[in-house]
Amino acid sequence: LGLSGMCCVGGGAAFFLLRSQSAPSGPPVAYPSYPPPTYAPPSYPSAPSIPAPPPTGLPLVETTDTPVRGPVGAPITIHVVSDFQCPFCSRVESTLAQIDTAYPGQIRWVWHDYPLPFHQDAMPAAQAAREVRRQLGDAAFWSYHDQLFRSQSGGLDGRSLEAMASTIPGIDVARFRTALVSHEHEAEVQASIASVDASHGSTGTPSFLIGPTWVSGAQPFETFRSEIDRQLGR
Repeated sequence: LGLSGMCCVGGGAAFFLLRSQSAPSGPPVAYPSYPPPTYAPPSYPSAPSIPAPPPTGLPLVETTDTPVRGPVGAPITIHVVSDFQCPFCSRVESTLAQIDTAYPGQIRWVWHDYPLPFHQDAMPAAQAAREVRRQLGDAAFWSYHDQLFRSQSGGLDGRSLEAMASTIPGIDVARFRTALVSHEHEAEVQASIASVDASHGSTGTPSFLIGPTWVSGAQPFETFRSEIDRQLGR
């Protein structure tokens, strides 16, 4: 498969294919409590078409705003550039779990949101996950991350995002709803997009930065293992 067969990319044909694959079927479901009836539904318009500066080639970094898991000081750090509505991002998750199993205690994962503009639910899903993290920390973020990818084919509208969040022990659902309706985490997500663009340029999802090496697409386990072993000196 070429790159376009393993990751979500721009372009008319890819847009039509991915929208037809990811759109939920059946009539829309009424959702009286999200957003509250007195508020207009939250909207996530596409960003204006502004030429991005050329990439700097600098590595992505872990900050206080980036969700992480794995041991501090692990020999390998993998930066994950992903979109919760991208079917290829969902597909590669089982491979990433396989990496954890094959390299116990050796991988540090750093998450970077990169919602693509033709995935209408990707931006609110990214913000929802960030609110879960703000309330309950990284472990809750990764648990919610898993729910989002498992539920991707059923749709990621506001009702679904809230329903999934409500299953996490300790979540303040009212606060979650307010954060989503008011776009409280939009600036964080936009900063994540900007950091990826500055480092690598506009890209497809999923993409991975393993040490200094970029790997694009939902690659098989062997591709990741080859690069990890090379960096471990095996």
